[in-house]
Amino acid sequence: MAWWFKSVCTICGQCSFSDETNPCEICGGQCKKMSIIQSYKTSHLGGQERNFYVEKNIINHKIATQYLLAREDYFRKKEEERKNAKEKIEQEKVLAYQNQYLKFLSEAQSQNIPNARAESIASYAMQHEMYSLPHCPSCGSVDVSKIGTGTKIAKTAAFGIVGAMSDVGKIWKCNKCGNKW
Repeated sequence: MAWWFKSVCTICGQCSFSDETNPCEICGGQCKKMSIIQSYKTSHLGGQERNFYVEKNIINHKIATQYLLAREDYFRKKEEERKNAKEKIEQEKVLAYQNQYLKFLSEAQSQNIPNARAESIASYAMQHEMYSLPHCPSCGSVDVSKIGTGTKIAKTAAFGIVGAMSDVGKIWKCNKCGNKW
């Protein structure tokens, strides 16, 4: 029942989910609460059927064309506002993503890592939604590679348990000093 209409404007027939009897947002008319049956019926009818039901059973008069047009205009504006807000949020996300990428890129480039490798590091961090670049605990470099499961399996297959011992429990390998952690 939470999503049923709860009140209706006595002038323009606009149905609202609010159970308050505040002035109508469209025409300024007074809203009145609906009964449970009216609420159920208006919530399950659409368009013209809802208008006819409201006219006949709730407000007891025909809704003037000017109010029907005002309602259409109101909802068109609301939809435009919603669309603009959504676009703004998307633009902010893109801008934040670009700023984070540039931050990662400049951090990698500041350590004299070649541009192609720095871009690769920044891209990897962005794709994996990292909040910061991993730094080597020994030398502080961000030029690191993830030690993949495939690498560990290949070492085990080629050299046995002894070959994979250096990678056990390790996730990252520094490409500058060779440290694994």
